Amino acid sequence: KSGVKGAKKLQKLAESKLGVLKAEVKAKVNAALRARDLDTISIAKHLRNLLEDLRSESGDTDKHYITAYAFQQLLGFGCPDDNINASTGRNMTGATQQDCFELYTLLLDDLEQDKLTKDAAGVMKSFAVEEQVTPVCKSCNHKGDSRKVPSNFIDVAVPNKGPADLAELLRKTDDSELEMKCSNCSHPAQHQVSTYSKLPDNLVIKLNRVDWMTSSKINTIVELPSELEFSQPHKMKYRLEVVVRHKGISSNAGHYFVDRRRASAGVKNGESEWVRIDDDVVCDATEAMRQNGHKGQAVMVLYKIVSEEA
Repeated sequence: KSGVKGAKKLQKLAESKLGVLKAEVKAKVNAALRARDLDTISIAKHLRNLLEDLRSESGDTDKHYITAYAFQQLLGFGCPDDNINASTGRNMTGATQQDCFELYTLLLDDLEQDKLTKDAAGVMKSFAVEEQVTPVCKSCNHKGDSRKVPSNFIDVAVPNKGPADLAELLRKTDDSELEMKCSNCSHPAQHQVSTYSKLPDNLVIKLNRVDWMTSSKINTIVELPSELEFSQPHKMKYRLEVVVRHKGISSNAGHYFVDRRRASAGVKNGESEWVRIDDDVVCDATEAMRQNGHKGQAVMVLYKIVSEEA
C-alpha cells in the first residue's frame, strides 16, 4: 500500500518539476518501492539500476535528471508502514530535516539487512572502523581494561573557535578526558586513549558541528588536508575524495551540496579535477570554490586509501 501511494506521489513530483520520465524509469521506481516491502526483491539491485538510469550528462536528451530530494522521497515512501520501519519512513519523506549523515547510515543499514544483497559483509567491511579504547590514570599511569568500539565512521568534534586542522582534530580525538576512578590508586581523573585496530578502504569522517549546550551550529573553518596518514593499525595513506558541505546558519535547517574528485581517467583537458554537485546542477569546482568555508562548511568527508604497509 505504501509503495503504490509513494510511487504515485513520486511520479507527480517528477512530472511537475522535472518533466515526464521514461516508461522504463517509472517501472524501476515502482520496483524500487516494492523492494522495501518484499523480501523477494533486492533493494540494492533496484536502487543501483534506478540511479544508473536517472544519472546522465546534460547533453543526453534520452534521460532526465532527478533531484536528491526526489530520491530521498523514493526511499521514504517505499518504507512499509509498520513499527520497525516507521521512523525510517518519517525521516526520509521530507517531512523533517534530513541529515546527510543519517542518510549515509540508513543506506548502509538497508544494504546490510537486505537478504539478497550480494556480499553484504564486504560492503560493510569497506567502511568499517574499529577503535580500541583504553582508560589511563593521570596519577599512576595504570591502564584499565581496553574495549573495542566498532563503527562505520570516525566522529570528530569541531571546536567553537578556529581555524582548525582535520589531522590535528583526529589526534585530539585519540586522547579525551574521562571522569572515572582509577582501579589501582582511586585517583578521580583518567584520560581515555583511543587507537585504531581496524581502518577501511573508504574512510568516512563526520565533522560534528552541533553545540550541544546551545543547539546552535558551529561555523569554524576546518582545513582538510589532501592526504591523511595513519600509523595504526599499520602505516596507511588516504586521499581526499568527497566533501559534503552544509550551507545555513542553523544546525536544524539549511542545504547540502558536494565537492567530489573526478576519477583520474575522467579528467579531460581544461577540466577541473573536482566537480560540485548541488541537487541537479553539476559544474567544475575551481580551487577558489573548494576553499574551506566557501558558501558552506564541511560536515562529512570521504578519504580513500591509496597505499598501506603491513
